[in-house]
Amino acid sequence: MNNGLKTVLGAAICVAALAFLVASQGGARTLSFGAILPLSGANERVGKAEEAGLSIAEEKLEMFFEEGNLRVLVRDSEISPDVGASVAKDLVEKENINALFSSMSVVTAGVSEVARENEVPMFYDSCNCGFAQANPYALQLFLDPRKECKQVAEDFYLKASVSAIGREYPLTAAYVGQEVPYANFCIDAVKETEFSVLVEKDVEGIARPYEALFTSWKAQGVSFIVSIPPSAYIVEILEANETSGAQIPFYCAASQCLTDDIVSQVSPEALKNVTAFDFQIREEFIEEIQLKIGKKILSRDEIVGAAVAHDALVYAATAASRCGEASVACIQKNATHPLIPLAIVSEGFDEGRILKYTTAYTTPK
Repeated sequence: MNNGLKTVLGAAICVAALAFLVASQGGARTLSFGAILPLSGANERVGKAEEAGLSIAEEKLEMFFEEGNLRVLVRDSEISPDVGASVAKDLVEKENINALFSSMSVVTAGVSEVARENEVPMFYDSCNCGFAQANPYALQLFLDPRKECKQVAEDFYLKASVSAIGREYPLTAAYVGQEVPYANFCIDAVKETEFSVLVEKDVEGIARPYEALFTSWKAQGVSFIVSIPPSAYIVEILEANETSGAQIPFYCAASQCLTDDIVSQVSPEALKNVTAFDFQIREEFIEEIQLKIGKKILSRDEIVGAAVAHDALVYAATAASRCGEASVACIQKNATHPLIPLAIVSEGFDEGRILKYTTAYTTPK
C-alpha cells in the first residue's frame, strides 16, 4: 500500500471515528461560554494570549457540536472588578451564557459573586483558593499555593531530618510577598510541616532595607523562602538575597517571578538562588500557541494564560457535550476524559474544585 493511500485511509478512519463519537454523545448539545479577559491595559499581552488559547480550543471543539451550538463570547475586563462584574451580569442576562472564565484575581473578585448568584460555573486563573471556598460554582484553574508551599517545606524537612544531629528546633522558613488573602494559604501550608515562618508582607510604597532583612534571616537559620504572589519589590529582594551574602533558597511561581521583565533586571548571580514552580504544559500546545500568535518566543505568563483559558473551554465543552449542561458536577466527573487533549498536564479537580496538576520546576539558566 503506498503512502498516499495510507494517508487517505487514515483520514477516513479518523473522520468516521469522530462522527461516531459525536453521534454517541448527542451532538446537538449547546454551550455559550463567556470569557472576561484583560484585553486592554497593563496585562493586554496576556489577555490576547488567553484569547488565542480559547480560539485553538474552539476550532477543535466545534466538531462535537452542531453548527452555532458552541459560542465563545470574549469581553474586556479593563482589569476592574466593577467592569468585570458588569460584563459578567450582561453575559448572563443577555447572552444566556452557561459557563464563565474570569482572568486575574482583582477581576474575579467582582465576577465570582455574579456567577454564584446566577449559579453559573466559573473557571478562574488565580492562586486564591478563597474564591472556590466562598463560591460553590467556582473552579480554580491555576496554581495551588497550599500544594506548592507544602511540597517545598516537606522537601526541606526531609533534608533537615537527614542531618538532624546538632540541629536546633524549631525549623525556620520565611515568606516575603504581597499582602493578599492567598498569601496565608502558603504560609499556613509551610507551618503544617513543623516550620515556624517569618513573614514580611508588602507595605504599599515602602521598600525595606532588604539586605539587612536577609542578613537577619540567615542568622536566624532560615532554610528557605517562599513568595507567592511575589512582592512588588521582587527585583530588589532577589538582588538583596545575593548581595547580602545570605543566598537563601528562594521559591516562587515561574509565571509571576520569572517574567521577562523581572529576569532582565536581576543579575545572573542573584537568579541562581531561585527555583520556580509552575504547571507542566504539553509541548504540542506550546507549539500551537506560538503558531497561533505568530511568535516563536512567548513569555511564560503568556503560555500559562493561553493554556489555562484553553483548558477552561475544554472542560466546559466536555461537560456540555456529555451531560447536556456545563454543571460543576459534570465538569468534575468528566475532567479526566476531555473531548480533546488538555494543554496542562493534570488529573481533574479535587473535591474543593482546585485543579490537580503536575508541577514543573524551573531554575534560571
